Amino acid sequence: MKVKVLGMQLKFFLTLIISLILSFLLVNVINQVGIRLKHNVQNYRSSTYRLYDTTRALDLELNNAYPKTLSTYEGILKKYKANYSQYKLHFIILDGNKIIYNSNNKNINFNFNKAYTATINNLSGNDVNDYYNFAYKIPLETQKKIMEIQLTAVPVSFKTDASIISTLSSTVIFLILVIILFYLLTLPRMRYINKICTGLDAIANGNLDFKIEKKGNDELSSIAEYINHMSAELQSRIAKERELETSKHQLITNVAHDIRSPLTSIIGFLELVKEKNYKSEDEMNKYVGISLKKAETMKNLTNDLFMFTKLNSKDLKFNFSTICFNDFIYQLLDEFEPDFEEHFLKFSSELTPEKLFISVDINMFMRAIQNLFSNALKYSLQPSEVKISLKKENDAAVFSISNICNNVDESNVNMLFERFYRADKSRFNPDTGSGLGLSIAQNIIERHGGNISVRYDNGSICFSVTLKTIRLEFKEG
Repeated sequence: MKVKVLGMQLKFFLTLIISLILSFLLVNVINQVGIRLKHNVQNYRSSTYRLYDTTRALDLELNNAYPKTLSTYEGILKKYKANYSQYKLHFIILDGNKIIYNSNNKNINFNFNKAYTATINNLSGNDVNDYYNFAYKIPLETQKKIMEIQLTAVPVSFKTDASIISTLSSTVIFLILVIILFYLLTLPRMRYINKICTGLDAIANGNLDFKIEKKGNDELSSIAEYINHMSAELQSRIAKERELETSKHQLITNVAHDIRSPLTSIIGFLELVKEKNYKSEDEMNKYVGISLKKAETMKNLTNDLFMFTKLNSKDLKFNFSTICFNDFIYQLLDEFEPDFEEHFLKFSSELTPEKLFISVDINMFMRAIQNLFSNALKYSLQPSEVKISLKKENDAAVFSISNICNNVDESNVNMLFERFYRADKSRFNPDTGSGLGLSIAQNIIERHGGNISVRYDNGSICFSVTLKTIRLEFKEG
């Protein structure tokens, strides 16, 4: 299994972190731009509030002054003018329309009443764009009458953190930016997920040739790889299913063909016997003997078919036990020797003296080796010699049986294990076998964890069976 550089979870987490950082930086930029856009207005308003507080303090000090004479008030005004020089304070004391005192000895150069109205509006929270001068009126009580002080000032610029957006607005914009950036950064992954979904839909609709491009090295790329593997496996299984269907059809056709021939012969000879269409009792016995021989052929065909079907069933279980391979081969030699001699065949055996033990299902394994002996009996050139050998190679026992034959195509020698394949291309003589014997032997040997092979050299064919040996430990006493 490949190690992933970054998993999907970590990637999405990092994407979220990047989105948060970028959104935070963007909100700060927006705030800074807002400060620059509103800097003058905000500073003017802030300065106006400070001047208003100064004016109230001045009003309170004037009311508490004693004696309430013009000279006393002038002293206080001069003090404020000096203390708040940054505002360029200017005081005029009016007695009606008559100027009693002018702190600058000159008239103001703007409309006082209009500036006063703008100042009041600004203090009440309304934006003011026409006037940026501060103007205010303070009543002044003397010993004889009540006069009025007109105070004017120029607001100064103060550094402030005021922004074009409020804290709530900043939070909303921040969240919106996070969502947008997260969406944009994850868009390639989401598009890749859509491609995977498209691929799954195509495969589900039968397009098993569809392949999903592998991108990156995370869970999504693994999913794409697994889907491609699944598609390939489905193609392979479908091909095997089709091959199996073809094989079943071939099986039924071949078995029907092989059974029909002996069955036709049996029916024909039995009808002759039934109708007493024979010249003598010996001829009748001949007909009956042929029928029995054909019936035996049918029996062998059905037995091979039953065994072949049984071996291909997943429910078949083998019962393993330990046997001595040497003794097993000697037993088969004794069993087959009369039949081989009858066909002018002679055994030549070379078995290792070392006892080789193997674990097998004795009945199944007997059937496999018997099929190899029967194959040699049927197809050996007569007269000739059949060579039997058993030897040990590393931790394995190797059994070989070879015979001389002249009806094997060397280029198709490996086809001998194919079911229904016969060295003789003619299928008109089922008495020679069903064509399933070697396929059954191969299946049994492989179910034992072994291997069976064949080679053809200079007119001699040799089958070899290789099985792992078992080391037995004998206890004394």
